[in-house]
Amino acid sequence: MRFHPTIIISTIFFSLFISCNQNKLDVDVSGINVEINYFNLNKELFESKDLKATNKEMYDRFGDIYEIYISNCLKMGSATQMGVEDRLKAFVTNADMKMVAADIEKVFGDLSEVKTKINEAFKHLKYYYDDGRMPKNILFYNSTFEYGVISYKENIGIGLEMYLGPNSDVIKRLPPIEFPEYQKEKMTAEYMVVDVMRSWFEHHYMDEEVPEDFMGNLIHYGKIMYMLDALIPNEKDFIKIRYSRDQLEWVESNENNIWKVIVESEILFTTDVKVIRNYFGDGPFTPGLPSGAPPRAGMYIGWKMVRDFMEENPEMKLPELMAIKPGEYRKIYRSYNPEN
Repeated sequence: MRFHPTIIISTIFFSLFISCNQNKLDVDVSGINVEINYFNLNKELFESKDLKATNKEMYDRFGDIYEIYISNCLKMGSATQMGVEDRLKAFVTNADMKMVAADIEKVFGDLSEVKTKINEAFKHLKYYYDDGRMPKNILFYNSTFEYGVISYKENIGIGLEMYLGPNSDVIKRLPPIEFPEYQKEKMTAEYMVVDVMRSWFEHHYMDEEVPEDFMGNLIHYGKIMYMLDALIPNEKDFIKIRYSRDQLEWVESNENNIWKVIVESEILFTTDVKVIRNYFGDGPFTPGLPSGAPPRAGMYIGWKMVRDFMEENPEMKLPELMAIKPGEYRKIYRSYNPEN
């Protein structure tokens, strides 16, 4: 079963140097309607009086996404197996899981703010892809720290425990070997919509594999970041790239230096997996750059490349950008001006 998870440790994400009222991506979506069914599965399970009946109802209603939750998140086998209700009972009566459920309720309440932001982002998606795929159901649950977001077919699953915030007792108790401090710092609700939109868009709108060479990675991830510009245009850039404010300020101030290292190291066309991972993978920093460099510096440079290209081509729309294939990436690269 192929699905598209956004794992909290992996996921992704400068400033437009123009004011909001000049942002061409801040389009009017007030006349666009989206119909998404939101369901708090975590609350349903923990308040259930009959877990066998609840399990059947959830499977009949949500199908594959519920099956993924039971099998991949809770590691209980199939939702249709005999005895799954006993494993669910052990889950909802577990002291740690009850504490997570209480924290989720305290932090998110009725989830109205989250739903509004997600709806707004999908209105922007529909603006660019009127006949595109929209989610039918979005389920909120406790993934037991497996996945932040999962997109599969017409459904999205969101593990709310992954966004409780670094000051949560639950997050503080996570083992540092599996969840180092730099990851815990980003386990906050402000990054959730970014994760949702990236997961859904990559699963349904990007049919290309990640290129093998460094420049291909620059453009590939730059396109993803520009997609976030388009779908959540009023979100802060440091949120879109999953940085802190200080981290964004560092890459903005050191863009020329980052580019100089890339050029002088002659890695622009390398296919060395380790080099590519250093610049695009998550971590506490970007290896090979000076102290203070945040992770995924390559994504920032790629984002800037695509932004420069779209500035040179103001009539180009998001679907046209996404249709540009790796064999044509050099035309995007040629637009890049690190001194902008």
